[in-house]
Amino acid sequence: MNNAIKRLSYCEVIYIADTQDKIRTCIVVKCFSYSSVTALLQLSDGDLTMIQLRLNLNKNNHLNVLVGSVYMQYDSQTALSQKKIEELVLYIKERRLELLLDCNVNSHHK
Repeated sequence: MNNAIKRLSYCEVIYIADTQDKIRTCIVVKCFSYSSVTALLQLSDGDLTMIQLRLNLNKNNHLNVLVGSVYMQYDSQTALSQKKIEELVLYIKERRLELLLDCNVNSHHK
């Protein structure tokens, strides 16, 4: 149960980072939902999972969208760094991509 990702059905692909760190994020994609899905391991780590979807809008048009799952812990010394966010934004701007991020942000109030 602990540190496990459970599948919801047989026709899903689970994307996670290729890391030895504790993995706190993943993205589940149903099979055949999109024309192509690419894992972006160079942008992913234990707290950030990134994929690129190519969506076919019609016969001649498509849209490339980056989808990310982000975990931000309020008191972690290893929290998602400013540098990692800057790398992600630069990657998106250079390639003129759209971005959709799902964030799990923990906070602490005193």
